[in-house]
Amino acid sequence: MAGKENKGKCFIFIWKVENISYSLADEIIESPSFVVDAMDKTKWKLELYPRGERSVDVGVYLFRSKDISDVAIVEVKYELAFIGKDGSVLVSTNTEHAIGNYQRMSKMFEHAIGNYRRMSQMSGEELCVKQEEVYFKRSEFLPQDTLTVRCRMWKKGEEMLQDVRRTRIGVEKRTFFWNLGKLQYS
Repeated sequence: MAGKENKGKCFIFIWKVENISYSLADEIIESPSFVVDAMDKTKWKLELYPRGERSVDVGVYLFRSKDISDVAIVEVKYELAFIGKDGSVLVSTNTEHAIGNYQRMSKMFEHAIGNYRRMSQMSGEELCVKQEEVYFKRSEFLPQDTLTVRCRMWKKGEEMLQDVRRTRIGVEKRTFFWNLGKLQYS
């Protein structure tokens, strides 16, 4: 949880993922992008692995998206947290990490190949919790089948802002009626 070590005000992004129980295995759900003006107008997103990436954990990562910022690498202090229906923190992780803008960095390191793009934009710490814990404590983690993720980012001496976004997993339902006539039971 964010404590006294996080001096200054923070940017807060709250993401509510509705109908989470309809997510598929190996599915990656991306949050809407958000721009943090206080951090040189950098653009960010969260990636949620509701059924785990390579494990049985529910995981969230912070990514830097392509942006117009002139800053190639941003030193960022942030907290990722799963939030309960009453606003309490259920699970959280704090970290400081340098996250790069691939477009700007690739000009500096044109020889870079492979997973460099993804790794340069990805956060250093992920927030993970066991699937069984999330679904066992469903009333805490998934009120009304909605998972709430909070990302807080710090930069000293800047105003605190809040951005709330919602993602709804589409659910298609079909109903049909069929007249079976008289049924005979043996």
